[in-house]
Amino acid sequence: MRLYSILLLTLALLSAASSTALADTPATAYSLTAVNNEDNSKRSLRAIETTEDGADDGDEEDEEEIIFGLSKLLEELHLAKMRRSVGKEIKAADKIKAAESAVAKKLAIQKETETRLINGWMAETKNPNEVYKALELEKLGRKAKESINYPIYLRYEEKYRLTMRARMNRIKGTVYA
Repeated sequence: MRLYSILLLTLALLSAASSTALADTPATAYSLTAVNNEDNSKRSLRAIETTEDGADDGDEEDEEEIIFGLSKLLEELHLAKMRRSVGKEIKAADKIKAAESAVAKKLAIQKETETRLINGWMAETKNPNEVYKALELEKLGRKAKESINYPIYLRYEEKYRLTMRARMNRIKGTVYA
């Protein structure tokens, strides 16, 4: 036999043997894109759709779960922002209350000091003109009425006049006598 015929015979035998091996294994075993391949689905990194009719019911449920989760997350974020803003408003309100109480306390101390001054001047029976000079209102001239000391002078002058009127009328036991 010649070399050509031996090679041709070997090639025919090999091709016949390989085609019988291919006939024994299913065609889907070699397919990388097959949907129903259980062996490959275990090793695949991609999700394989298992529905036969192609319906996307599972996808819609997944999307609804995702949307529900996002809406819940957005709601929690909104509530957190509201809590933070309410906290800031409460702190601001507390600061305002503290400032108002400090101002009220300062005014009370100032009023008490003014009352002590007026009572001290009354005990000395100072003339309103002397008090006017002591409060340095004389230096201000016409702007004396705009001074913060002018209301003190007016209170003293009123108390002084009522006390002197009560003394002149010889009324005893009054608040002013």
